[in-house]
Amino acid sequence: MFRDWLGLMVAMIAAGLLGTWLGLRLLKGLSAERFDSLFKWMLTLLALRLLWMGAEQIVAH
Repeated sequence: MFRDWLGLMVAMIAAGLLGTWLGLRLLKGLSAERFDSLFKWMLTLLALRLLWMGAEQIVAH
């Protein structure tokens, strides 16, 4: 039953490990202030993207 999903599960675990490793390396190189600033900018950009996508859906209908 799980054999069908084994490849996907292994890929997800590998992606999680790689993401954690890269995140820790990045975090060690950033000051708390810099991380806070980058985090807020990323959230703002994602929010703007969501607003844009929502506006496109409203205009399309």
